[in-house]
Formats: sequence, structure tokens, C-alpha cells
Amino acid sequence: MVKKSIDIKPNVHNSNGGMVINVASFTSAKLLFSGIWRSIVFGPMLLLPLVMGWYLYQSLENPANSIPWYFIIIISLPIIIIGWAWGTSPIRCFRAMSKKIYLRAGPDGISFRYPGSGTVYSLGFSCDTTIHELYWSEIRTWYPYDYKIGKFIYNRTIIFEGTEDWKFEIPMIFFEETRDEIIDNITYSCEMKHIRAEKNYDNKG
Repeated sequence: MVKKSIDIKPNVHNSNGGMVINVASFTSAKLLFSGIWRSIVFGPMLLLPLVMGWYLYQSLENPANSIPWYFIIIISLPIIIIGWAWGTSPIRCFRAMSKKIYLRAGPDGISFRYPGSGTVYSLGFSCDTTIHELYWSEIRTWYPYDYKIGKFIYNRTIIFEGTEDWKFEIPMIFFEETRDEIIDNITYSCEMKHIRAEKNYDNKG
């Protein structure tokens, strides 16, 4: 949590969104837990190409007694693509544990860096890096949002919507603090007008 009593100098960073401070602490524990349960639930989906390949082989070997091969291809392609994206998600969680991740905010803007979506060239085993440095004047609104299956919340985020109709979200899985604590920290950092006086502080980490 950001406290009024702390010395903010070691925490001040320069960005394209003005002077900002850390408002959340990166933690690998949540990523590790997510990677483990995703491995159990989604990991077997990586076997879908083998399963579909076996059905295709059977269709070609015994065309009279099997589903037509072209029908198998039409049905299997979207299943394999979706299944592969979910199946590789545990690997992306584990690899994200070694990335530089932060969420910073200040009276003029916000700055954050976190792993994005899976990359095509790595077949989904790696992910790109999302970096945004924005002034508050570029952000129209921001709010918490939960992704649910029924009543089960599987992803908590903070969504930012821009003045030019763009939208992006920050998953809370990367940070130690709760979402409510992070929202309080962002709100408080917006009121810290005095950090603008720290522009001569040489810490651009």
C-alpha cells in the first residue's frame, strides 16, 4: 500500500505519462498457482492434435467405415486452435514469472508493463510484452471488471478506456495487493502533486 508517511524518492519513476510511483508489488506466487491449476485443467488440450490426427488416420485407412476425412479437418481445426491456446497458457504463466512487471501511477498519468497475449511465432508458448504510458487526459474512464463462469470468478482486472475508443485491461494476477488496495493506491497517487517536484531525481527504472 502507498502510505503518506513513506519516503517516495526511491519510488519515483519518469515515464511518458509524467512522474509515477509504484502502486502495486509484483508477485510470482499467483502466477505459480495459476500455472499449476491450468496445467491440470488445460494441459491435456495439447494432446488434441494427436487425437484428431488419429481420427484422420482412421478415416483415410477405412473411408467406408469412418467419418469423411474432410469433415474431420473442418471440425478439428477450430477445436485444435482453441485448445492449443488454452493448453499453452500454463507455460505462459510460468514464463511470465521471470518478466519485469510493474504498475505505476501519478498525478499526471499511469504507466504499466506486463505480459500480453501469446505470440504466433512461438506457437503460444511465449508471450509479448504490453507497455502503456499514458496521461490521465488520454483516459476516459477506468473501472474494475470480473470474468466469470457462473458465479466463479476466474480473472479480476482493471479496465481502462481511452478518449479515442481504445480499451485495455490489467490482470490482477501479477500483483500481491488486492484489487481494492491497488485502486486505492492509484487514487491516492493521483493526489500526490508534490512528486512533480522530483523530476530531477535520477531513477528511470
